[in-house]
Amino acid sequence: MTPGEWQRIKDLFAEAIEKPADAREDFLKDACDGRSDIYDEVVSLIAASADPENLIENNSYDLASKIVAQETPITEQHFGRYKIIREIGSGGMGTVFLAERNDGEFVMQVALKIVRQSVADREIIERFRRERQILADLQHPNVAALHDGGVSEKGEPFLAMEFIDGEPLIEYANTHNLSVDDRIRLLIKVCSAVAFAHRNLIVHRDIKPSNILVGADGEPKLLDFGLAKSFDSKDSVIQTTLRAFTPAYASPEQITGGNITTASDIYSIGVILYELLTGSKPLQFEDKSFEEIVQTAIATSPRPPSEALNTENRKLRGDLDNIALMALRKEPGRRYRSIEDLADDLQNHLDDRPVAARASTFAYRTSKFVARNKIAVAASALVLVSLLAGIGVSLWQAEIAKRQSARSETVNQFLQKMLLTAIPETGANGKRGRELTIIDVLDEVERSLDNDLSTEPEVRAELRQIIGDAYLSQGRYDDAERNLEHAFSDQTTIFGSNSRETLKTEMSLASLYFARANYDKALDMFDRRYTSFKNEFQNKRIEPEFFLPKQVEFATICRAVGQSERAESLLHEAIVDATTFGNDHSTSAAKTILTLLLLDQGRFAEARSYQSDLVTKLRTSLPTGDPALAAALTLLGSIQMENGSLKDAESSLKEGETVYRHNYGPEYLPLYDNLRLQAQTAYLARDYATAQRLIDSVLTAYQKNAGPKYISFATALTIKGLVANKTGNSADAENILNEALKLRLENLPPDHFMTALTKGALGEVLLDQKKYAEAGPLVRESLEGLIKSQKSENNRLAAARQRLARLDASQ
Repeated sequence: MTPGEWQRIKDLFAEAIEKPADAREDFLKDACDGRSDIYDEVVSLIAASADPENLIENNSYDLASKIVAQETPITEQHFGRYKIIREIGSGGMGTVFLAERNDGEFVMQVALKIVRQSVADREIIERFRRERQILADLQHPNVAALHDGGVSEKGEPFLAMEFIDGEPLIEYANTHNLSVDDRIRLLIKVCSAVAFAHRNLIVHRDIKPSNILVGADGEPKLLDFGLAKSFDSKDSVIQTTLRAFTPAYASPEQITGGNITTASDIYSIGVILYELLTGSKPLQFEDKSFEEIVQTAIATSPRPPSEALNTENRKLRGDLDNIALMALRKEPGRRYRSIEDLADDLQNHLDDRPVAARASTFAYRTSKFVARNKIAVAASALVLVSLLAGIGVSLWQAEIAKRQSARSETVNQFLQKMLLTAIPETGANGKRGRELTIIDVLDEVERSLDNDLSTEPEVRAELRQIIGDAYLSQGRYDDAERNLEHAFSDQTTIFGSNSRETLKTEMSLASLYFARANYDKALDMFDRRYTSFKNEFQNKRIEPEFFLPKQVEFATICRAVGQSERAESLLHEAIVDATTFGNDHSTSAAKTILTLLLLDQGRFAEARSYQSDLVTKLRTSLPTGDPALAAALTLLGSIQMENGSLKDAESSLKEGETVYRHNYGPEYLPLYDNLRLQAQTAYLARDYATAQRLIDSVLTAYQKNAGPKYISFATALTIKGLVANKTGNSADAENILNEALKLRLENLPPDHFMTALTKGALGEVLLDQKKYAEAGPLVRESLEGLIKSQKSENNRLAAARQRLARLDASQ
């Protein structure tokens, strides 16, 4: 047969096998156009597919037990050109050996599978060769390839398969701590391999994690293929052949002896998806009799993955729940039509597109549409629509609909109107499509609230809180405060001061106070309300997406006021909570603040190693331009600067600045933290003109949006004073640094490392002016403070010791 003829045979087989048995002969006679050789091959394949015997599996045996009884060592056994090295595993195909080909042509290691010697009958040997040819056609990057095959001198057929040195799928995902999205990406590659096999007329029938090995390169390989077979319906036959598959991963029709099709493999992939997401299997078969296994398979429905964990994982709700349960339906015809459809749904989930496993409602399509466009600044108005569609519609469907059905229609109409404001070809204020920004849409929504929701004060207050948060995220602090104060006042009147609604708005106001460096007010609010806030979260009345960032902010405020131990405790708590709920952004944010604590303690080598790894991971796991990357790059630049790697610091900081400007407005405070670090880097590089220009712009922004109590305000003054000193303005430098030290002493503990750094800077300026008596106490106190706060030797301590040496030399 030519390759084209063989492909035609496979295509005809695929069509014929789907037709009723009594209609296949007429179909094939017409389709084969008189080619008896093609007709015979297709009929032979159909007969093989219906045969309950499986040549490769049922004629395998444990070669090790045979060899043990022989005097010849196992390492001296040969099969064709292959010499056995050692046993590497056993399963449905019998024992598998690591073998090596070394016949003078080339050296290659393979996984060798041996078929029982009793198959020496000529007809069976021919069938074996035909089946081996089908396996040889499976050339796919995620399928373990068939390298060779033959018959030994003793008449034992063997297969030489690609040797995969890797870990089973589930074990690999766990040991590498893969995120939910990375686990899905891995499984999509497995689906690609299974789909390729299905297109080549092969149903695997035994897909399970141990048959999927992941190599060091992160690529999965599917092992152990066999031709599609049907089990006899008699229980005795089922029990005999049950060992050919693993019940936990077998479809109900496999267990009960039904017709096995590609849908059986889809079910098995569904089991693996479930286990990857939850760490447990959808149905439990351990310690059950065969009759109990059958009953469980046909009568027990699995719980949704999001409910299968000890701690509920909200990230699995919705798409992933529905995808897994659709693949695991009892009836083959109600599962996905093909493995490609399952893979498409998994990819659509990753891409924030609607999935076929969920009902295509307006709210669902809208939330998916806006979610996948949230990064682009030109279309950043969609971020707000996502908030409104996700949170507002949820209010409509849950709380509001319960209280007053008429209100739900009002909210729905309002949200649809806001959607029309942001999508292309419409627009607000004369702008259209990509000309719109998120600020345009926020302004438009705020103007609409009093008119469109004048009779719905509860909804209006909730939306004001959402809008206030959105303004805050864009650095529009006055607009944020106006909406949050309105929401807080209305909700206190409507729901009372201890309600969930009021509590959420209070936490948003605490975030605003923190952003404006009003640490006293922010910390007071967190101190008073955090216990109630966390109780509401634990009782599932506040969503993780809202709670987790506030938890990290609380820790960050504690760090800012010098409560380092309390900050560290809160951050460890936050990492546990964020990891439980699969919130990668909050996990990253908490770990970033922990890295800052390392930096505070002068543990620069640890901090640099950790942060470099984090930036590398974020570059591969986040979309280009994601704002989380800006914060990570800024922190990395700070660490590089402290280590003296000024060129690297400049590069990281400038890249972080670009991402900040791409995502936020010109008043966003973290942008100026980045510029402050750039100014400090320029100062250390003796580029005083650049340092002066940058630090002046930073102080202007700090004064406008935060004020002197902001933790970095005194840091910026310290840099400005040092620059002034190097540019010949020593008197100005002394005044500026005295102001910075006053702020440090007012807002931080006396032994805080930042206080010590500012004392050292002022002492250096006084040394340059030969004011040794004034410089002495500052230089000594700076070194003492740093010795207490720094946990390892670093450039801060080295500079402080150098100043003391200068002082001693002068005296």
